[in-house]
Amino acid sequence: MSFDNEAIFTKENLDGYLKELAKAFRERNGRSMPAEIILVGGAAILVNYGFRAMTTDVDAIIHAASSMKDAINEALRDWVTNVKDTHYLLGTVAGPHPFPAMVRDFQKIIGEEAKQQLQDWYGIDHPDAICACVGGGSNAIGVMNAFLDDERVNLYGYEAGGNGPESGKHAIRFAPGTGQLGMFQGAKSYLLETDEGQTLDTYSISAGLDYASVGPEHAWLKDIGRVNYSWATDEEAMNAFRDLSQTEGIIPAIESSHAVAGAYKAAADLKAKGYDKAVMIVNISGRGDKDMATAGKWFGYLTDDQAAALDVTGAHGNTVA
Repeated sequence: MSFDNEAIFTKENLDGYLKELAKAFRERNGRSMPAEIILVGGAAILVNYGFRAMTTDVDAIIHAASSMKDAINEALRDWVTNVKDTHYLLGTVAGPHPFPAMVRDFQKIIGEEAKQQLQDWYGIDHPDAICACVGGGSNAIGVMNAFLDDERVNLYGYEAGGNGPESGKHAIRFAPGTGQLGMFQGAKSYLLETDEGQTLDTYSISAGLDYASVGPEHAWLKDIGRVNYSWATDEEAMNAFRDLSQTEGIIPAIESSHAVAGAYKAAADLKAKGYDKAVMIVNISGRGDKDMATAGKWFGYLTDDQAAALDVTGAHGNTVA
């Protein structure tokens, strides 16, 4: 597919152009390098909101990486370059004030609804525990916020353990010997960095948890001991992905699978504390159709070529971490 300078882009043909661009990128750079195309301006309005029928140009940020850090970097870079006509919006509780508080206040509906549903459906006043995955930390603070002042509720947050804390390939900020307090993208929080202040590379099978820092409110909750933070490795998360899919028919996002894996650990902790039949909320923060290629490769159902084809043409979901 090709087009000239007089092309008119519609919602229908733009999808085809983007698929051709993705195909060309893979042919040029190989199938192992992930990339994101972030539409902005008129093209984003065209695709997402339908306020206009067509556009004559496509403004986009193209970045050959898929981590949250890279996405935030690009958003901040575009914002400070075009501050007069650009609004900066972030979907996680990181970045400069007031964005962490704004995102928390939008996300807190998760916990408020969970609390009400627990009462309405089961007549239960409070859960014994809540488990959530923690990348930047928006879904976790969203589900936990309604219970922060209730000491009866044990709160557990699970970071991306990657290949384990000793491997150097992870995104664990809170475990001893991993993160330390620092400044990152406009906020003071726990951060994976060198002694010279250079941000370390992070790794997770889940791009939504692959972030070198964490929301500053989570840093505070860690320091006061209100939330018990731990991690789940790639293997633990993918086993949990399979378990929930097979037993409940729910396909969780790989981000959320870290919370499911953490729930096993939280259950053992609660049992050790003397709970008999604990009531636990596990926050499934996103659906897993977007992760089919990754899961298919992990479990050996798809070849690299098949997974790459599914990435280009396959399902899309929404995940908040």
